Amino acid sequence: MTTSALVESLANRTLDNDEKRTEDEVSEEELDENELEGYVTTDQRIHSEIVEAIHSADRSTRLEATIKIRRLLECQRWEPHEVVQPVIDSGLLPEIVKMLSLDDLDFLWESTCIVVNITAGSTKQILTVVEAGVVPKPVTLFPISPDNVRVNILITVGNLLGDSKHLRFVTIRDGGFKLALDVLRDPGDHSKNCVESAAWAVGSAATLQYDRFPDAELAAQTVNVLTTFIRQNEDGISESLTEAVIALQQLSHQCDVTAAILKGGITRLIVQLCTAKDTRLREHVLRLIIHMSRGGDDAVQEMMDANCLEVLDSCIAEYSLSRRTAYSAVAELACGPSSLVRALAKSPLLSRILHILSHSEEHLALKREAANVPLNMTRTAILQIELLDPMIKAGYLEAVSQGLLSDESCMVAIQIEMMAQILGAKWDGRQRALERFNELDGPRRLRDVMMRSSTRKTEAAKVARKILEAYFPEFSKWPRV
Repeated sequence: MTTSALVESLANRTLDNDEKRTEDEVSEEELDENELEGYVTTDQRIHSEIVEAIHSADRSTRLEATIKIRRLLECQRWEPHEVVQPVIDSGLLPEIVKMLSLDDLDFLWESTCIVVNITAGSTKQILTVVEAGVVPKPVTLFPISPDNVRVNILITVGNLLGDSKHLRFVTIRDGGFKLALDVLRDPGDHSKNCVESAAWAVGSAATLQYDRFPDAELAAQTVNVLTTFIRQNEDGISESLTEAVIALQQLSHQCDVTAAILKGGITRLIVQLCTAKDTRLREHVLRLIIHMSRGGDDAVQEMMDANCLEVLDSCIAEYSLSRRTAYSAVAELACGPSSLVRALAKSPLLSRILHILSHSEEHLALKREAANVPLNMTRTAILQIELLDPMIKAGYLEAVSQGLLSDESCMVAIQIEMMAQILGAKWDGRQRALERFNELDGPRRLRDVMMRSSTRKTEAAKVARKILEAYFPEFSKWPRV
């Protein structure tokens, strides 16, 4: 949800009491960009006639001037900071803040629109409007304001929360964050636009760009509110649900959200959202899966019960933009309990990933990420040797042998590490694995790695020689010419 999009959608909405603008007021259509440009002087100030009109005792004159300022700030022709500064430099902020009152709903609407756009400017510009008292007044007015004004207030709060560490602190201190959180606590009391704006504002506060959430207790409360809200809205993917899930994922970097997810009963929903059509939502959900994978056996089991492996398989197959994060999620699961690794070894997902490593034209960076899946599985399987046979049946050795032909030295090194790991395990299937590897022409390909100029002096070549000396001595020496 972008600020400009929300403001644009709200610009033509009427107040709750359906008041109409009088005929002498400036209509939206009549104001083109050339006229708007005339509102700013060559020395980057608001035209004196508009400034004088805003200070006029006549309501219509003052309202018309206020509308002009709002339209100027909303114009897409300029960057927000370019039109915000003339408003500040012309000394209009005190008058704008005075309009934040229920005394006149038209002025209240216009002034909150103006504040939304000013808080989309630079940090320095936003600080100016905050110092003018823009946070406490809207927070106080929120419960008794019309709905479209409430939306503007929440967008303003979100802009402040997401701008900088200092402004986030000030907005939390002055009650702005609590305001957004309270909307999510009781979403039934508010409109759809209001709830969406509140969810976006909470997510803005949770961003890591400006360091950790400043209050651990408040962060914990927020996690509980978000999980409850997500459970109540799980019937359909809405904008507010998307923003709530993203906010929860942002908070997972700062505190453990897994327990709240389990307690809230939303694990299955989180897993299913891995195949959401919204790329932004899908990415954040996959990162949430990674976080939950580290949350202990109970969390992993719940994800398993929610068909996590099947959903991730579908995600990798259907959404190329999310494959890297999906591979990371599967790799994290591959570090889990033996029951999960066993299920992964028997699932089509492992076969898909092994095929990707050995045959596909997948991008190198994605292949590297995917390679962590069998590597992590093997580390677990060394301690649980009964897991090795299913991995071999899934095509592990075929992937290694084919991968040795890669022109990418890093991928060759990964294949050799995979082979070294599986041969290092003491299990009764090792001899069968060696025979199969020999059938796949693996030993000769290992020797080629030793001889190839691009890999001859690498650590991978040294490991390849050790494998050949231990298991295929006839290939450990350079062939005669």
